[in-house]
Amino acid sequence: MSPTASLERPRIRDWGLMLLVATTWGSLFVISKWGLKTLVPSELIAIRYASSAALLTFLIVQALGRVRPTDYRDLFLVAVFGSGLPVYLMTLSQTQLGSATTGISNALTPMATVVVGLVGFGKSISRHGVIGLLLGLAGVACIVATPIAETTTAPNRSVWVYSLPLIATFSYGITAHIIRSRLTHISAMDLTAITFFVTGIPSAVWVALNPHALNTITNSPAIAIGIPIVLATLAITAIVGYYELIRVRGAMFGSLVTYLIPVVAVIWGIADGETVGWTELLGLAAILTGISLAGRQPAKPALSPNS
Repeated sequence: MSPTASLERPRIRDWGLMLLVATTWGSLFVISKWGLKTLVPSELIAIRYASSAALLTFLIVQALGRVRPTDYRDLFLVAVFGSGLPVYLMTLSQTQLGSATTGISNALTPMATVVVGLVGFGKSISRHGVIGLLLGLAGVACIVATPIAETTTAPNRSVWVYSLPLIATFSYGITAHIIRSRLTHISAMDLTAITFFVTGIPSAVWVALNPHALNTITNSPAIAIGIPIVLATLAITAIVGYYELIRVRGAMFGSLVTYLIPVVAVIWGIADGETVGWTELLGLAAILTGISLAGRQPAKPALSPNS
């Protein structure tokens, strides 16, 4: 990859890959809802990770043979901060927070990526990038404003639970910058395979030692195994594309995919018979405009170092 690749304008391929990642990633939520009718969150996630590792067994063996020992630490960090930790945090937060509140936090990932880059990696952001990020965030707020307003505050809600989705977005931000700064020499497929190796092995052990999970799998194998396999397939597709966007276009451009995830949720809502009002459509327009602005790179490299 050319060292100046991130300074070029995104190509049609880049936008297409972003759309694919957003579609697969956004679809995970509705499928997870079906799985949660049978499995508890921890079981669903663990079986999903174990299934991912099983599906990628051959690629995992190849990837482990290609990576350098000096990359092991960073690969472990990517697995923990890019997959394991944020998914568990988001799921745990949903035990007390509504899906709308948790969903909007996912769109804060680009902001978290900016902060992580500025504080931990010495990065900067263009003026177009700032405007685009703010516009995209405003669009997400439009889409989820009504669901949040209709959510009844639980009297026993813990204050700390609000921090969980926020920590998850910063976790994604850390991952993006580690990949962009230290792991661009590793293919997106190898990164994904090793990620699910790190999260899948302990998850498989946990499931094997969990009597309730084993009982559920025995009694409802089609749901307890089938849905996690579908989730695993979609997650693998999404993560490979996401890591490729970060490797080729940079951490900021890759993180913009989280703005499109609420759009996918709106489309799923329409398909499911939900009413979509003018605020959602206005939000969609703002998100697409924001992504277009934030995806631009200034002409002078000095204003936008590799992100």
